[in-house]
Amino acid sequence: MSNDESLSLKLFVILSRAVQSITKRIEEDIKSYRLNPTEFAVLELLYSKGDQPIKNWRQNIICK
Repeated sequence: MSNDESLSLKLFVILSRAVQSITKRIEEDIKSYRLNPTEFAVLELLYSKGDQPIKNWRQNIICK
């Protein structure tokens, strides 16, 4: 394995661990508000796009 490949692999591992850590913190934060991921997604949709008809929720949440 070349030095570049080794460095790339190490960077990938570091970034993967960072993503896992951030994801875990986000999930804990969502749970602290007694929300499930779907409820949070609806709130995020309404916050970012404003008022939306209920029929658009599924499409906008699934497409994310």
